[in-house]
Amino acid sequence: MVALPRASFAKGRTIASLLTSIVIFVLYFAAVGLVLKEFGVSLTAYLASASVLGLAIGFGSQGLVQDAVS
Repeated sequence: MVALPRASFAKGRTIASLLTSIVIFVLYFAAVGLVLKEFGVSLTAYLASASVLGLAIGFGSQGLVQDAVS
């Protein structure tokens, strides 16, 4: 068996944590969307706002993701 360096385990833990956070976010996002739909709020505006916010967060965290992947 080949011993893996400690950095490999740290990266794996970081990616696992990131994926867990993404799944939780998607579940909350869907739940909020369903609640808004029940109250009669247009989901088009909700999705458009979320898209703009997602782009802003994506550009803002680009350096963090690069450091985690490399």
